[in-house]
Amino acid sequence: MFKIEFYFTGEGACVIDIYAQRGPGPGNWYIAKPITLEFEKLKEMEVHEPTLKMNHLEGGFLLDAFRTALAEYGAGKGGLQGKVEAMKEHIDDLRMILRIPTEKSKRLLTPEDT
Repeated sequence: MFKIEFYFTGEGACVIDIYAQRGPGPGNWYIAKPITLEFEKLKEMEVHEPTLKMNHLEGGFLLDAFRTALAEYGAGKGGLQGKVEAMKEHIDDLRMILRIPTEKSKRLLTPEDT
């Protein structure tokens, strides 16, 4: 069984933790060692080694864990762009509550509110 956790840091990095359970019980969880993704130019028709290789059963479980983590994050429902738009709307709503003018608040306020 795998569990994936990912989040964004204040420094703008995307952090991905991959956990694997190797036996029953809470004491049998392991975390994948840190890896560095390094990219090299791919020449046309070049044979290359895979970035990640594992047995097909564990590969399927790992993909399921990624799918679950992405669903919990909200991917597929507007994804990251949807979250950014929602955050902008939330900030606009807060500005309206604090009576800081925005385009949205200008449309919603009545003349006596200004």
